[in-house]
Amino acid sequence: MPKELKAPKFVKNPKAVKSTITSKTLTFIYDGKKHTCDININDREWAIYMAFRNAHAGIFSEINIHDKNGTPLPLKYHELKTNVEIHVSKDDKISQGAGTHSAATKVAHELLVKILGAWKLEKAEDILPEDMAPRQMNNAGQKCTAVDVQSGVGLLGAGLWTASFVKELYKLSQKTLGVHSEAVALLREMVAKRRGDKKHQNRWVVEVLTRDVIRALKRREEMILEMAEEASELATYAGPGDLMTALEEVEREPVVVVPEPQQQQQHQSLLFSLPFLPGRSDEQDKK
Repeated sequence: MPKELKAPKFVKNPKAVKSTITSKTLTFIYDGKKHTCDININDREWAIYMAFRNAHAGIFSEINIHDKNGTPLPLKYHELKTNVEIHVSKDDKISQGAGTHSAATKVAHELLVKILGAWKLEKAEDILPEDMAPRQMNNAGQKCTAVDVQSGVGLLGAGLWTASFVKELYKLSQKTLGVHSEAVALLREMVAKRRGDKKHQNRWVVEVLTRDVIRALKRREEMILEMAEEASELATYAGPGDLMTALEEVEREPVVVVPEPQQQQQHQSLLFSLPFLPGRSDEQDKK
């Protein structure tokens, strides 16, 4: 009788198990000293480029990321190894991380610096409170709801805010010079109104949308007109020639402080120069 053949036993190779690690810390040498930066598995070239650049507060020029022999390294998560000696040096032009310095990026970056000056803030993280600041997309590729926030979807760095969003925020900062708290209150009011509208398609979105900022600007203009009308009435009762006095009684406008070039540089150094995403549309916010 022929010998019965048994199926071979397969032993699972522990190395074959798919890794669940989605981020890593890289060590690099800049200006003769070691520094570290964190990158994520989903980071694109521009994000990895800026991770290196932002890891050192003193880097404001373009950089070149290369090996010890000067050969540029590919800015891809799986190709940047933790056991490879990485070097970063200054460069006079951007040669890696394509798209990080488009025209829209430069304009938005300049506006962020001006926003900090207008509201007398030290860093970009102070521009919007955490509960209403822009966040990363959820797993469905949509803007975050309260449930997404509870599940751990993180904030989107100021440098990743869309150019259109930053432009509208800049306009608001110019209308509320020196009174950041007033601007935040206006934005919070607009978010509350949107979320309270049962028919609004973005009712469940917790963050400030571009359209919210536009509505806050409109509300600010309405408030100015209301105050002007009130001042006019007060002036009528007070008598001719007292309009300016009445205006001061209604609202004492804050002193407009225009940052000097030196102060602008200080704001620049404190701002995390992350890349913008001008291609991401906010059209859905406008309905």
